[in-house]
Amino acid sequence: MQIDILDAGYGDCLLVTCEDTLILIDSGPKSLKIRRALIERLTNLLQGRSIDVAVVTHNDDDHIGGFKYIIDSGIYIKSFIFNSLDLLPKIIKHKPNTKKISFRQDRQLHKLLNDQSIKVGTFQFEDLPVVLNEVTFTPLTPNDSILSKLHDKAEKKNKKIAGKKTFEPRIQECLEEIKMSTDRFVEDSSITNKSSISLILEFEGVRSIFLGDSHPSDVIAALKKKRLSDQVFNVVKLSHHGSHKNTNKELLELLGKTEYILCADKSHHGHPNNKTISRIVAFDSNAKFHLSSDNDQLRDVFTDCSQCGYPVTVTCPKEGINRVVL
Repeated sequence: MQIDILDAGYGDCLLVTCEDTLILIDSGPKSLKIRRALIERLTNLLQGRSIDVAVVTHNDDDHIGGFKYIIDSGIYIKSFIFNSLDLLPKIIKHKPNTKKISFRQDRQLHKLLNDQSIKVGTFQFEDLPVVLNEVTFTPLTPNDSILSKLHDKAEKKNKKIAGKKTFEPRIQECLEEIKMSTDRFVEDSSITNKSSISLILEFEGVRSIFLGDSHPSDVIAALKKKRLSDQVFNVVKLSHHGSHKNTNKELLELLGKTEYILCADKSHHGHPNNKTISRIVAFDSNAKFHLSSDNDQLRDVFTDCSQCGYPVTVTCPKEGINRVVL
């Protein structure tokens, strides 16, 4: 299994290659500067090949925003895994198809896929694993209850209110809190993030887990209910760009010591957050991180880890691509 982590700025975009099978997970944001560079890199990686499956983890711009432009560029995607808002009434129990749902990018992408006759399948906890060319896709989140809440929110057409800027202590302070058992975890409250598709990909004995922006309590519950909590994971794509509200001690212990993919560049909300990095290194002092971006702010975080006695390993992208081979 080969994972190419594309620099999508503050967003997610990963190309997973399992021999001849290509899987694209998210597309980064619609930002002109970011998407142009990302499409050029993706085109160079593909060398004319088609993508077998694209996964839209959820409908936040930094995950869904680039897909329209990727398709418009001529890159061919054979099928999508996409819990589109327009499909929710068909997959949620006891939800009649009544009002139109209006999360714009979600509906625009679904219409584009319909117009181009690209196959779209949904994915949730209740579904059985899917096997494609010896690659096994196991859904973890969301479940029927979460999708029902997303459906209700979409119908209410709530306006998005920007949150307050979060104060971020330095690595040394975070580690001290963890050591003193005063690190207080407050879980993400976003229903959009909660609705993220998170899934396990398995191929030839390699097992990777991609968490989108999912909530840790939901991932923990799914792993336990599907009796996957004793599995060994070779790599995890950390949830929500390393936000301090999406990775806790219980999740890290359940996943076990592994390698960690971080898709973020510190430009939005301070992601990845020093709290998350500190929780990981306190659990795994020799942790290995694979970054989607490379800048001084990110480098300073991991320099601080080393100076605090945690000799982490960090890989960074070259020309906008960080390749992980498992």
